[in-house]
Amino acid sequence: MYNALPRRFNIHSFLYFIPLFTFLWLMYGCKNDEDPETVISIPNTCLIENEIIISEIAGIPENVSFNKVKIEITGSCWEVIDLIEANYSEGVAIVSLPAHLPEEKLQLVVRLNNNMCGFWDATSDNTDARVAALGDIIAYNNNEQVGRIYLSDWSGEGSAAHKSFVYYHYADRPFTLSGKNATYNYSASFKEGWNAYANINPAESHGPGGVFCTTTITEKTPLSWHFESWVY
Repeated sequence: MYNALPRRFNIHSFLYFIPLFTFLWLMYGCKNDEDPETVISIPNTCLIENEIIISEIAGIPENVSFNKVKIEITGSCWEVIDLIEANYSEGVAIVSLPAHLPEEKLQLVVRLNNNMCGFWDATSDNTDARVAALGDIIAYNNNEQVGRIYLSDWSGEGSAAHKSFVYYHYADRPFTLSGKNATYNYSASFKEGWNAYANINPAESHGPGGVFCTTTITEKTPLSWHFESWVY
């Protein structure tokens, strides 16, 4: 009878390789070709539970170096409620996000009755939901800002029409977004905790609701990290 494992299988040897497999999974967690269309959280957007894995950044000029990133979190009526810092070493930064944010620091999900303290000018199925937004990922060389890092299928050159730009939001409960205004068209579904979503640009010429805000994107969209230099 055929045996799946050798008779003298050594469990200690197997346990030795588990940390290596875990590391490789984290490093390459942004790549997955199994499902042609998924909700964008894992792996397309490099968001794994409460961590964002930043690696393989394209477009870093030869005269620019950095050793950390800083990111503001905004909440109640656009106030900065937290500042996150992560080291950048050997081409990788792992940004640890807070697992929980207090409700009193969070922002209204939509702008009911033209209340500009709400985040989205959209319709939601749960207007009691509260959110916090992760701001721009700023690269620092010690204390000097040298650029911005963003996740997109746009390299920074040529037309940005039809290109996707990924953002991150914390939600204290599930909710959906729908509707459109002069700039955005919404079709998104958020879960409790940290979420990723995309703003997808329209063609060069468009009517109302041109930018599509969605939490669903095909895996075929070639998202990768890019660097926008502030050093000239």
